[in-house]
Amino acid sequence: MKLLVINGPSLGSLGTREVEIFGKKNYDYLCQQIAKKAAESEILVEIYQSNHEGDIIDRIHQSFEDGTTGIIINPAAYAHYSYCIYDALMAVPIPKVQVHIADLDKRAEEWRHTNVIGPACNEVIMGRGYDGYIDAIDFMIRNKAEYTAMDILKAQEESESCDMSDKERLEAQEAAKEAERKKVVEK
Repeated sequence: MKLLVINGPSLGSLGTREVEIFGKKNYDYLCQQIAKKAAESEILVEIYQSNHEGDIIDRIHQSFEDGTTGIIINPAAYAHYSYCIYDALMAVPIPKVQVHIADLDKRAEEWRHTNVIGPACNEVIMGRGYDGYIDAIDFMIRNKAEYTAMDILKAQEESESCDMSDKERLEAQEAAKEAERKKVVEK
């Protein structure tokens, strides 16, 4: 399993910005907590932070070919209006979890209650502080985020059934390969 954690604008300033909402623990602390969970779970995690929408989109597209099997994204304020990030996430057929340190629905500003990126993700975790990232990793582990976008697309192309989920399709493909191997061994 190889997860990509993407953090959007101003998250690199954790610990100094809006401490009444985000707390005093800094971005390095967050990264250390994610790395610790990854090590305990024996999975690979890359952490990426950018204040630039285009860079975030480029990184999402790169995940298509670099072996990433799941994306955890805190788009920060982009959650409220970036249909470009939504489109990029929709283009990558791997599990995705959106995380927010604070609960968007409980923020004072009404515009923060809009979340255009959430529908592109399999799960949205809000208001759990830094633990939301740990919850997101646990979601990926529980849901066996082990297949790359290329694996999923290949299985979709080879599948005759539209009623199967990507996971079922991949499992069926693996079962067919195993059955073929057994036939060869029996001969």
